Amino acid sequence: MTLREYVLRWQEAYDKPQSRPTTYAAHGYVFKNHILPGLGEIPRSELTVEQVGDFLEERRRYGGHRPESPEYPGLGEHTMRHIHRLLQQCLDQAMRDGLITDNPARAFHYPKPKKVSANVLTPAEVEDYLDAAERLGRLPMFLLALTAGLRQRELIALKWSDLDIKKRTLTISEGRSVEQRKLVEYKGRTRAISLPLELVELLAEEHARHPGSPLMFMHPATQKPYLPQTVRRLHNEILKEAGLDHIRFQDLRHTCAVLSLQNGMGIKEVAQMLGHFRATMTRQNYEVLEAADGEEALDIFYKEKDIALIILDVMMPKMDGWQVCREIRVNSKVPIIMLTARGDERDELQGFQLGVDEYISKPFSPKILVARVEAILRRTNQLGQEEALTCGGITVDKAAHRVIIDGKDVDLSYKEFELLTYFMENKGIALSREKILNNVWNYDYFGDARTIDTHVKKLRSKLGEEGNLIKTIWGMGYKMDETAE
Repeated sequence: MTLREYVLRWQEAYDKPQSRPTTYAAHGYVFKNHILPGLGEIPRSELTVEQVGDFLEERRRYGGHRPESPEYPGLGEHTMRHIHRLLQQCLDQAMRDGLITDNPARAFHYPKPKKVSANVLTPAEVEDYLDAAERLGRLPMFLLALTAGLRQRELIALKWSDLDIKKRTLTISEGRSVEQRKLVEYKGRTRAISLPLELVELLAEEHARHPGSPLMFMHPATQKPYLPQTVRRLHNEILKEAGLDHIRFQDLRHTCAVLSLQNGMGIKEVAQMLGHFRATMTRQNYEVLEAADGEEALDIFYKEKDIALIILDVMMPKMDGWQVCREIRVNSKVPIIMLTARGDERDELQGFQLGVDEYISKPFSPKILVARVEAILRRTNQLGQEEALTCGGITVDKAAHRVIIDGKDVDLSYKEFELLTYFMENKGIALSREKILNNVWNYDYFGDARTIDTHVKKLRSKLGEEGNLIKTIWGMGYKMDETAE
């Protein structure tokens, strides 16, 4: 029996009964386009470690293309890990069935992907985001996503029957999903989320627009549930309309958690709202430290080693802000913002003499506070990146979202700006098309990457002579190089 024959049997007997339809379809794609073309005709019992190794290396280098076509890139880590895991899983079953004595795929290992850090919107950016969503007619869906911290798959699978208007609660069925534009119910737990009155009223208005549909959010053209990629596209349109830097849809969930904690919600409450199994997961992802008085503030300061910034109120119980600031400055240069209800010039001078980085008098706008925090963190390199990037005659001002060549602004689309910024941040590094897709388009590479070539062509044209700094690396991708061709 060839490996192809065994794989087809394994799919029907083991994979299909145990997998969801979308997972089964994804496995079928990998078998059809990668594993079977490379290994399918080899007798199952004669498959060796060397053959598996050669197959994996060929896929890594050339992908689904022939070696004589060097202009096409190979496969990235995510795709290779998926191919290897599926082959190994299939052959493990053959071992359990006594059909082979060893699994040659187990001689190879692909490490787990690095964790992607979360990006969180500030309160001012949330306002801009929601204003843009309202202008585009998308406010109910995305306000709910931000308010309740819903996962994308949970959001698109909601029904009107999940909403209790009188109790102002929303029940999330974690076993429900959208597959091939249909709602599918699997076994899974549920959780209830309390919603503010304003959001409930907004959802009721949304329901009135299409009362005959059981779906809370449906595609206006198809009258069916939204696809995940459609929701991501709508999210990106809102970001563009709001003039905000790109964040992933799942970062709306992180934003919800951070703002909820900052507004006084307890760790356990936030964990329950988000559907985390343990409250510690929430604490690990979103660290918000609060103190009821000056003494507790110092206790937290000495206990926690990774505090990026401190906001103190002058009028605190037990120890006032001046005393706390004075003691912190003996041991640390961590940025400090001082809040006070007194606008006396002498108080401000005292604060700056003690080493306060910023002094804000009450009452103040939350947007002002957020702006001051971000400015201080940029100044102390806590935001992780410089705002201005240069290469050759090109200057990219990330903060102002400007590209300047010879003193003149270059008009780029949102995605062209992101692409150029990514090239500039990785100057001198050869970047595969897969890596560019993952970092600029935020999705994994499973085939054609011509969209990158199209954008690079347009970008080069707009950059004029400086476009020659973007070099084509045949068989791989692109590189930003200081030296023009």
